[in-house]
Amino acid sequence: MPSLLNVISGKNYRKNVLLGDTLIALNKKSREATENPFVRNWTLLCTTSIGIFLEKLIWNELEPRDQIGSINLFYKNLKQLNKDKVTSAIRALVFQYLMWFLSNDSNVAELDRNGFTTRTFQQRLFDFYSHTPEEVNFFRKELEGQESTAASSRLWSYMVTNVLGESANDYPQGRIAFETMALGVMVGYYKTFIETLDESA
Repeated sequence: MPSLLNVISGKNYRKNVLLGDTLIALNKKSREATENPFVRNWTLLCTTSIGIFLEKLIWNELEPRDQIGSINLFYKNLKQLNKDKVTSAIRALVFQYLMWFLSNDSNVAELDRNGFTTRTFQQRLFDFYSHTPEEVNFFRKELEGQESTAASSRLWSYMVTNVLGESANDYPQGRIAFETMALGVMVGYYKTFIETLDESA
């Protein structure tokens, strides 16, 4: 079935272009972060977890559905995505992991044991993932210190606008449903990230 093989081959190539090459580069960078094993493990596991999540989000329709199909805006906008947008999504999702991580006092204590304050660890991650000044400014103004649910909602609205290029005002109910669905799926990946991070300590 050459036509099917061509479709599969094309899909895998696009996955590598949009996501795979960036994940490989980040994981290589993690393994070379020899100055602190905690940074190496945190970034390696975070990148891997986000990569698995994004592969599911971008290339699977997911449920629930509405009148025009899946509410998954990444899946709907697959043709409009490029490597820069997907890399921007990775950087945005690092904010989500970082917010959740720092909301736990035992995790903050772990930072102290590894020679970091909350602020120096944040900056180490921003440097590692090459966040832009605009992205860091968004984190400081809109996410840092905010209640978790409100901050997560702001982050996903930010992704709809800045990664997907969709207007949040065009379909507010669809946007909210997408944010809720995506966040719900991501929680499971974060739990696995934390469990694996604990095991690697």
